[in-house]
Amino acid sequence: MPLCRHPYLLQQISKIHGCAESLKTNAKKNGIYIKIKTIKNTKILGDNNQLQQMFNNIIDNSIKYAYKNSLLLIELKSFKNKLVVIFTDQGKGIPSSLIPRLTERFYRVPDFRIKKIEGSGLGLAIVKYIAIRHDAKFNMSSILNKGTTTKIFFKKK
Repeated sequence: MPLCRHPYLLQQISKIHGCAESLKTNAKKNGIYIKIKTIKNTKILGDNNQLQQMFNNIIDNSIKYAYKNSLLLIELKSFKNKLVVIFTDQGKGIPSSLIPRLTERFYRVPDFRIKKIEGSGLGLAIVKYIAIRHDAKFNMSSILNKGTTTKIFFKKK
């Protein structure tokens, strides 16, 4: 499928513009408070639908695995020639040895407590694929019993 690149106002993404209503419902149901820090007039070249899918997948994971009544922080930061979207949740975290496997198709962290959480193990594989298509870098880090941070580094337009 060809990539339809248009200037895309990244600030709209930070406001979770266009995210599925179910994500907002799930966040509220789990007591997840979403806080957004933006910068003005931030644009990247990208496919609107694919970028929205990427951010939906990250936000959905954060909501699923964060502790109840916690914070999901979404930040936009600008560095020299990069724009970074950072998602930080407060949850159980992921053992560092398993982080490289998270973008494998159908992979789910082996933990009996998360078996009841719905998912196919495709979300982060899709995120990685979309990031690559947008010439962006995808990075995850996690601290056990504290939470996970996901970063997407885009080249500035």
